[in-house]
Amino acid sequence: MLFDELLILVGPFGLYQKILILGSHLFGYISAWQNLNPTFIGGEPQHWCSVPEIDSLGLPYAVRMNLTTPTEVKDGETVYSSCRIYDRNYTGITGDNYLDAINWDNTMTRDCDTWVYSKELYVSSIATEWDLVCGRKWMKSTLQSIFFAGRLFGAVFFGFVADRFGRKKIYIATLLGTIVTSISTAFLPEIISYTVFRFLTACFITGSTQTSYVILMELIGPKYRVAAGTISLTGWTLGMVSLAGLAYAVREWRRLQLLISIPSVVFLGYVWLYPESPRWLRQNGKEKDAKGVIKAIAHVNNACDKLPEKFSIDLEKGQEAKGNFIALFKTPNLRKRTLILSYVWFSNSLVYYGLSLNTSNLGGNPYVNFFISGAVEIVAKVVLITSFMYIGRRLPFSMCMLFGGVCLIATIAVPLDKNVIIVVLSMAGKLAIAASFDMAWIYSAEVYPTPLRASGVGFNSMAARIAGIISAYVGLLSDVSRVLPLILLGIVSLVSGLLALFLPETKGKPLPETIEDGEQFGQDHKCFSCGTSEQSGTKYDMGHENNDFQNFEKENAQPVVETFKLNKL
Repeated sequence: MLFDELLILVGPFGLYQKILILGSHLFGYISAWQNLNPTFIGGEPQHWCSVPEIDSLGLPYAVRMNLTTPTEVKDGETVYSSCRIYDRNYTGITGDNYLDAINWDNTMTRDCDTWVYSKELYVSSIATEWDLVCGRKWMKSTLQSIFFAGRLFGAVFFGFVADRFGRKKIYIATLLGTIVTSISTAFLPEIISYTVFRFLTACFITGSTQTSYVILMELIGPKYRVAAGTISLTGWTLGMVSLAGLAYAVREWRRLQLLISIPSVVFLGYVWLYPESPRWLRQNGKEKDAKGVIKAIAHVNNACDKLPEKFSIDLEKGQEAKGNFIALFKTPNLRKRTLILSYVWFSNSLVYYGLSLNTSNLGGNPYVNFFISGAVEIVAKVVLITSFMYIGRRLPFSMCMLFGGVCLIATIAVPLDKNVIIVVLSMAGKLAIAASFDMAWIYSAEVYPTPLRASGVGFNSMAARIAGIISAYVGLLSDVSRVLPLILLGIVSLVSGLLALFLPETKGKPLPETIEDGEQFGQDHKCFSCGTSEQSGTKYDMGHENNDFQNFEKENAQPVVETFKLNKL
């Protein structure tokens, strides 16, 4: 019997699977906390140059700043410089003669050597502890880029070894690695070791999220995989929302790092509930062990009576087919779609992380901004499901990116003192991009033919990872203008939305099975059509009606689920 046929007998969405879904959902919190914590752990508070001779006098703030700090124009406002100081001899200034010193004619300035940091928003952060501000600010962005590079490495490396040695072994190893490196990070004394451990954390947490998700999806019946995937991914969204509250309550970076890392220890108890993937066992000639997993599922799901006393597990058609990246570029239509989709994934990742990691640069309260940024993703998932059910694939996909781009670019017309409007526009853009990012994996999977489907979406995912590395530097543009990063991200999103219109509609159409089918697929599409005429207005049922997507998952169970998690996690 085919594995999916056995799943129907023992329960494709029973208690066993729901336990695994809960675990995957909860681990989404851990993943979001570790991926997005630089917003607070690397928070940059208001700061000014330190002058020990003046600081010891206890002068009023305005007097102290007039005496030591030049002004500069930023975002149309005159503010005290955070990085420059008057080049004067301050040793002779006392509490009695400081008024005379203010009138000195020497207005030469120099870079700061040390800083004083406000503790209003952050009691401590890596930026304040290691002075990652002004001329050293680029180091903080580089730290985040290295973290994203670790995610890219972890996705490729652990994806390979999981195929070679099994899912569960790699899940346990990477979970242990996540626990050790993330907790150790809270005790590191200097920036180099911190960078190394953040890279390792990125590798391990990517490996653990991928492999656990693969195990989950390979044990879910085809009809329920979209629902299971959506429930699992909401863990990331709720983790993002909860991070704002945790960071608000704990404003010392080392304590916050511990707080968001220790919960991962709980999964050492949960991990033993995960079996080895029976699909992997069967593909690697361990049918006896695979049968044992099937029987365990039947026992937990109270379906032992439905399982034949003797049964065999047959390999599913298409599971052994493998494509390669080169074949994606051999024919003109596949080449065009691969290039467009790769840019779309790149832009979605750049905009998503560019907005998520730079909410503190929008002005206003960074904790509130980050909370809203996470909350809009809940709405984004409603947009995803509703639009794919009633409209189609390509047009909602494109419109989300276009709408997001327009919202972000519109900030250029907003006066800089209207901070609420800027935040609203940026969050509207984030909502649209979060929806299109979730749409990307489903749409991309339906465009590529079966032999190239895993390779195609995997190639797109690599583009998204590279964008994540670059996104860490987007925030540096806020030193020029608070809205400049938003304008740049808006342009990137707008271009991807326009390019998506040149892709074919996939709703209600059978998936291309061969490379020739893929090359011919959708050649008669029109840029502004929503779907085929016979399918227009037809409700798309995520669980039952979409036989194309069910067939896709049956034929490519392993590659699809690995790609799904590459999206954000």
